[in-house]
Amino acid sequence: KKWGEIKEFSKAAAKEKNIILEINRVALRFFKNKLKENKEIIEYLLGRGLKRDTIDFFELGYAPLQNELRDYLFSLGYSLRDIQSAGLLTYSKEDRFQQRIIFPFIDHLGKVVGFTGRIYPEKNDVAKYLNTSETALFKKSQFLFGLYYSSPHIKEAKTAIVVEGQMDFLPCWQNNIKNVVAVSGTAFTEEQLKILRR
Repeated sequence: KKWGEIKEFSKAAAKEKNIILEINRVALRFFKNKLKENKEIIEYLLGRGLKRDTIDFFELGYAPLQNELRDYLFSLGYSLRDIQSAGLLTYSKEDRFQQRIIFPFIDHLGKVVGFTGRIYPEKNDVAKYLNTSETALFKKSQFLFGLYYSSPHIKEAKTAIVVEGQMDFLPCWQNNIKNVVAVSGTAFTEEQLKILRR
């Protein structure tokens, strides 16, 4: 009986992870399309020194105000519970990311496991950066932004440069400093260090 319960639990966990991956892929397309529609934000990113090729390569996006992503995903047949399990909603079932430039979190297998959003336009009363809440696929303490792309360069250089955030990582990358990762915050954890050592 216990073995059967473990198998059922494993199946349910795998199903949840697959739904999160699917929702994240759809959300990424949504965010990218919203950025293409917003020339002001593209100009802001270019003004910060990013090149269009960098914006496209790292699949940056934009989350609009209100609950457009939630309503779009809901219209495609995803349940509010599934959208929430992907870390894209607040406790009150509102869009977690609103008026934010979106950077997708790509894991070591190239899968979209979450997002971080930088507020735009600037506001004094909200956090500048906001990550996907922790899910079955994303744990902030175990994630390094850019590692999927930079791991061969880190192996070659036998050195890793660790920076704070995405807007530190991207200029390094486009200036050919490619053995670089970002911790997406100020904390550098033991788990992240172990991942880099591997």
